[in-house]
Amino acid sequence: MSIVDVITGFDAQVAHALNVYAARPGTFNHLVVLLTGADVIKMAPFIAIVVWFWNRPPLSAHRHIVLRGMLGTLVAFVAGRILQVGLPPRLRPVHDAALGLKLPAFTSAETLGGWSSFPSDHAAIFAAAVCLAFALSRVLGVLTALHAFVLVMLPRLYVGVHYPTDIIAGCFVGVAGALAVLVGPLGVWIGTTGERLAVRYPAAFHTVAVFFLIQLAEMFHEAREYASVLKGLWLGKY
Repeated sequence: MSIVDVITGFDAQVAHALNVYAARPGTFNHLVVLLTGADVIKMAPFIAIVVWFWNRPPLSAHRHIVLRGMLGTLVAFVAGRILQVGLPPRLRPVHDAALGLKLPAFTSAETLGGWSSFPSDHAAIFAAAVCLAFALSRVLGVLTALHAFVLVMLPRLYVGVHYPTDIIAGCFVGVAGALAVLVGPLGVWIGTTGERLAVRYPAAFHTVAVFFLIQLAEMFHEAREYASVLKGLWLGKY
């Protein structure tokens, strides 16, 4: 048995085990389904941390980390989307007829239809955001890691929109993207340049920052939609 067979079998076992409960109607399942789409609520703690530390002394040190961490989330998002669009598509568990899963309660068959599940871009973005929180405070890092695992990743497994390996791969992408700009000379340059722009052009800088935080709160939903359209154009589907 190959490693691919082992991984595929593991993914299928987890999907079947969770589907037994997810397919049942009930208040808990309804709340979990609502939570999977509540991106603004799930991202709110990270945005609060960013705004808090941006204005907390020592300003220069904290702002350098915030700037690098925010760019890290963008790098993680872009890398995740490139992999999702570029790799062979993988059906989400709930859409894979071979698994024979029941449609989770309070969802529709069109949920995320046509979107590849590997890797999880939610996992990538939240993993990068957790790295930023760790860079600012170890305590906040631990708390936000628990937040991301319990409120972001587990629900997506539970309702069948991702396999465990989708989540794991997304986390690797997110951590790699964050570390690429949080550590090393590139990160220092980003922090220094970003702070200089914030001081020299405060109105323009903070306008762009607010726009970026809005996109982050919505998990770059519109950008992901455009990426899917571009993929369709590239493949000649339109």
